[in-house]
Amino acid sequence: MLQDAGIYLIQDLSNPSSSINRDAPTWTTELFADYAAVVDAMANYSNVLGFFAGNEVSNDVSNTNASAFVKAAVRDMKSYIKTKNYRTIGVGYATNDNADIRIDLAHYFNCGDPADAIDFWGYNIYSWCGDSSYTVSGYDQRTAEFANYSVPAFFAEYGCNTVQPRQFTEVQAIYGENMTGVWSGGIVYMYFQETNDYGRSESIPLAESLLNLLRSCFCLWRHCLEVTRFHCIVQAISTGYTKLDSFCRLCSDQYRCSSLPSNRCCLGRCKCSSTHCQCRPLQLHGIFSLLRGGDWLVKQHNCFIVLNGLWS
Repeated sequence: MLQDAGIYLIQDLSNPSSSINRDAPTWTTELFADYAAVVDAMANYSNVLGFFAGNEVSNDVSNTNASAFVKAAVRDMKSYIKTKNYRTIGVGYATNDNADIRIDLAHYFNCGDPADAIDFWGYNIYSWCGDSSYTVSGYDQRTAEFANYSVPAFFAEYGCNTVQPRQFTEVQAIYGENMTGVWSGGIVYMYFQETNDYGRSESIPLAESLLNLLRSCFCLWRHCLEVTRFHCIVQAISTGYTKLDSFCRLCSDQYRCSSLPSNRCCLGRCKCSSTHCQCRPLQLHGIFSLLRGGDWLVKQHNCFIVLNGLWS
């Protein structure tokens, strides 16, 4: 139905009953199979642009270690897509707007071996509320931070609802000259109205095949019709980027380093000094033979994840 309507899709690999738990993260053969089943079901639809391997799994400094497991999912799903000879389909991640971790996570997921790294980055941001501005909302600062990001980045969720109806004046900025050189558009959250009051439409009682479009929906339409520089996600993901690679952070005493887990979720234990990390080697137990033995282990100059002193 979406394909017939010319609507593109970025599909979540996880669901509420099968996902990486930020409080007790694992990457198991069972999760691998569940994620792979989603890829198998969706890969042949040409309007599927990519897959999200996670959405806000790490959402504050206390659980950033969970991102190592999500990056393992990115790695294995990219390899699975290639092994199955599917067309090129990107695998990425969507993060929340937490000032303590957003930049470190963006670089962590994007650095190191390209086979392990994300193909695109989604950013869930709700800082533009009502009739805000490019500077008041902080969009100018976020744009500067991602100016040299090496894969397509876009707003995976946007649309603050503290002012009703939602005005969506940020559309003019997102697709304006200040942002289209950095950002590849965005996805408005969300379509159907629920108790969280973010919807743009609602079903009509006794007529479930009909929708009542809310005022916010018309505000969005109006601003989209005024946009003259639609620099969309489709174009960015299909053409690729040539910007600078992400810097792979070294460890310091305040960092904890996590290697990418194998399919059976072994996690490296690292000892960090001011210049490097040393990790005890792990054995690969994955049944899918997706990796060359040991190549993914954390080494001195590989990707390290910030945990703000939670290493013990």
